[in-house]
Amino acid sequence: MTVPATGQPAVAQLPPFDPTNPHLTEAPSSMTAAVVQTTVGARVALTVRHAAGSATVFLQRDDAFNWARILQNTAQQMSGLIVPGMGAPLPNPQG
Repeated sequence: MTVPATGQPAVAQLPPFDPTNPHLTEAPSSMTAAVVQTTVGARVALTVRHAAGSATVFLQRDDAFNWARILQNTAQQMSGLIVPGMGAPLPNPQG
């Protein structure tokens, strides 16, 4: 599928999380970021660690700024910290 105006490939719109993932739960997690040297130059290594495992991405400078902007804009949409009680179901991203 392509975007008619540009002819570029369309980007699939994914929900913010996978509601079928059995590992989704409220649990301790952490995020770390550091500048590291890779074979293609300096990158921001961004790692999220949680009970089910960890994920690391290597971001170029502009991508790191973009991810930070997305996170900040999303956090600003919250009226405050909302923590569901233990065992509470996670919201359905489909609405």
